[in-house]
Amino acid sequence: MTILYVTLIITAAILLLLFLPLKGSKYEPGIPQKHRDERDTMFSRNEIKPGEKRFDEYYKMRPENREKDNVFRAKPGLLNQDADYYNRYTFASAEASFEAVEAFFPYREEAGGREQGAGENGHPSQIPDQVRDDRLGRQDTSEKLSGFIKHWARKMGGHSVGITEMHDYHFYTFGGRGDRYGKKVENNHKYGIAITVEMDHELTMTGQQAPVVMESAQQYLKSGMIATQIALTLRNLGYEATTHIDANYDVIRRDWQDGFVNDTETGTKGQDCRCDYGCTSVV
Repeated sequence: MTILYVTLIITAAILLLLFLPLKGSKYEPGIPQKHRDERDTMFSRNEIKPGEKRFDEYYKMRPENREKDNVFRAKPGLLNQDADYYNRYTFASAEASFEAVEAFFPYREEAGGREQGAGENGHPSQIPDQVRDDRLGRQDTSEKLSGFIKHWARKMGGHSVGITEMHDYHFYTFGGRGDRYGKKVENNHKYGIAITVEMDHELTMTGQQAPVVMESAQQYLKSGMIATQIALTLRNLGYEATTHIDANYDVIRRDWQDGFVNDTETGTKGQDCRCDYGCTSVV
């Protein structure tokens, strides 16, 4: 009987602790003290190949990384048909998503995309500078513009949206992929928009098998579409905007999220991608 009483008392105490409004320690994101070079990321190091000038220059700069990098280079690699879980259909689908997202790359910067003038169906593909200057800020308030962008991003499939002030430590010091390789990263935008998209739980739970790669690639494509649409919308309103999407971004994901979680309305797990407007927009 004594054991029963003790058990009941312990259970009641646990329940009481669970439901009491006790104040815990508040999470305060730290400010990174060390800025990062994108050339040191796994994605960048995977893209440089033996015999290339970039390969020799990088390992001259970071000789300590060469031995461990030789280990992953001995593996088949992403979407390689020699991979353990190779599947003809899912790998082809994943590759298609990565190829499709590259169609958004020309729209990354202000000067990207189609040439100025009439686009398809007679609509202007880029607004002339004098029109941009006339529209900029005429009827906008931060609340009105932010509210529209958040609702529009969710309408296009975003799961959660946040806006935050950007700092130098949110960005790489030097680019590490494609045409950005070795170029100093400069940010002229004050604010950033972050958008998450939700991954399918069932497909995610198949990792490390092929379906999870297909799902991941699909969300890179989806988030890239949202980011590009937002950037173009902001440009049409007269603001500057830069997208940061798959394989083509200057923003450091982890450091960016510290600012993002303080402003977003809902938290989520999943892919994120990036964009900026007179400010920076990470999607």
